[in-house]
Amino acid sequence: MIEDYYTDELHFFRKVQTPDAVGSFTESWEELFTVKGKIRPLSDQEVHYDNKKSFKVTHKLFCASTAEIKRGYGVRYSGRMFVVSNVDNVWEHHLEVQIGEFEK
Repeated sequence: MIEDYYTDELHFFRKVQTPDAVGSFTESWEELFTVKGKIRPLSDQEVHYDNKKSFKVTHKLFCASTAEIKRGYGVRYSGRMFVVSNVDNVWEHHLEVQIGEFEK
């Protein structure tokens, strides 16, 4: 089964704004859920820039199609933080998610 391939624990986050004392906002990441999946680096030929967010898409994530992953979510894996660029539901079988490393 394909689920046996999903050995990585992936933590998903969304960005939230919290009002501060001076009438502005601070942004932070709020953890939403954890799924089993697999992340692989893209080849040099596959690496590209996300048109809307201006970051480099460097990895692809695979997981079950039941996960509710959205563009802009953060993904923490092995101490690194990535941002979701695109989510493709392949034949309602599994998700292929393009991600790039988050830059502060």
